[in-house]
Amino acid sequence: MTEHHRLLQAADWLDRQEELSPQERKEFTLWMRDKDNRNAYKRVSGAMQAPEVDFAIEQQQSEPKNAANDDFSADTQSKNAFWGLWAVAASVACFVLVFQLTKTPHQPISPEPQVAQSAGFVKNQQLSANVAQPQSEVLADGTLIYLNADSQLEVIPEQNQRSVVLTRGQAYFDVAHNKQAPFIVKVGEAEVKVLGTSFDIEQLPTTTTITVYSGNVQVTQGAQYSLRRGQQLKLDSSGQGVVTDVRTESLPDWRTGWLEANAIPLSQVVAKLQRYSERPIKFESESVADLLIEGRFPLNKPEQAIQLISDAYQLKVDKQPDVLYMRPM
Repeated sequence: MTEHHRLLQAADWLDRQEELSPQERKEFTLWMRDKDNRNAYKRVSGAMQAPEVDFAIEQQQSEPKNAANDDFSADTQSKNAFWGLWAVAASVACFVLVFQLTKTPHQPISPEPQVAQSAGFVKNQQLSANVAQPQSEVLADGTLIYLNADSQLEVIPEQNQRSVVLTRGQAYFDVAHNKQAPFIVKVGEAEVKVLGTSFDIEQLPTTTTITVYSGNVQVTQGAQYSLRRGQQLKLDSSGQGVVTDVRTESLPDWRTGWLEANAIPLSQVVAKLQRYSERPIKFESESVADLLIEGRFPLNKPEQAIQLISDAYQLKVDKQPDVLYMRPM
């Protein structure tokens, strides 16, 4: 079994932990007795930062070997998405978010892919996430990619490197290590190069932001930037970059369903919320778009977040059937 196939199975088991039938629980017990399977399960859950994984592994390792049925069926199903529904309750000062893993309908895992002779990817692949529907994918090399809502990425076949293009939106990468084939992400005019690490890239109309969560990243756009864990590079539309230190002990805020605004223009806040809103959100004036916003807002409730911002910054929300306007009072 290839590592790619094993990761797909691990993702499926993690996704279905809360709804396994007694028979499926026995099948999971048998599957977890394999060391490589346990390692794959740890990796997927670690990328998701699921705290329950240690308990699950401990529980499966401690169960008696006769607890499972010998006629175990290995016909698990593929993983289309890790993402779940967020239940949010708003108060005057804050929101309480409950995040749970759920899934899109499962389909049987396809036959294991053939091992490529090339160090790079061997076929073109288009990955996309719809509005309000973040998605995840395991690439052929074992790299995990998490696409934010309304985002798009293309996998490019090349001989000696693993190349992808982030054509729209935002993505978090947990890159499989491979010294022979660097992992290259092209985003706008910038090129991001790594061997094996985890990082986040966000593309907005006027800025591109690269944040490193582990390992090292090299970014080239005119100038060259070397980033380590806990550093963030912001590139403007002219290619000018600023590197700052940031907290990276936890996942990017969008991976847990939140938007963290620390004195950023309302136009950027809205661009992030727009990925989760079916209706366009527009401004009546540049003065409104340039307002600096601070706060923590739920991504999956964009209209609620817009209303909270408007209340706090003396704005009015004009809700029309096909658009939301933010105006001064």
